[in-house]
Amino acid sequence: ELYEELFPDKASEEPISVQEKIEYAALSLFADMGYERVTIRDISRKAGINSASISYYFGGKMNLYMTILRVGAERIKERLERQKCHFRNPQDVIHYHIQALGELLVMYPEAIRIMQWELVNPTEPFKDILYRPIFNEIYHALKDGITRGIFRKDINPRCACVLLMNMIFNFFTVNGNRMIDGVMEAQESVSQEEYFKDLEDLLMQGLLPDTKGGNE
Repeated sequence: ELYEELFPDKASEEPISVQEKIEYAALSLFADMGYERVTIRDISRKAGINSASISYYFGGKMNLYMTILRVGAERIKERLERQKCHFRNPQDVIHYHIQALGELLVMYPEAIRIMQWELVNPTEPFKDILYRPIFNEIYHALKDGITRGIFRKDINPRCACVLLMNMIFNFFTVNGNRMIDGVMEAQESVSQEEYFKDLEDLLMQGLLPDTKGGNE
């Protein structure tokens, strides 16, 4: 169950509380319909509870959405804190985020659909809780790499950061919608492992200085 993955401490308790029912119902609806289209009535109907309970436990739809987003953000943050001691250079930071975002999106398919909705209709909570912290980590790693001479000096770190995050998210958007079926001549599918390996290789090839004297 996705709910058990996202809320492991709560999932082990029986019976499921009203608050937990609301969280689970809202997660599913936000993924299917996007934040703007989901109403309090939709959530209460799916959860099988009185709509007043949502205001009682969460203070409204926005706070409920923020609660769900913070779960994913905390998972990434916890993993980052465990890995930081192993970071030796900016490449390690970028490698970590590519792997962490890929794992998060595979582990929680609903997260992919929420991100798809956010790309079309971005909300401030999503930007503040998830997108901005990840963007800043990668951006500062790129700037650090440029300052230390590890990456090319003519690279715009902001553009490189936007490109990287879009490449990560777009793999799941395209694969999820099967947009590439019948488009490419090659019939074999592209696995997540292959995609992210090539993504990182291509990115690093573009970031690293040309040792033959091309880019400085």
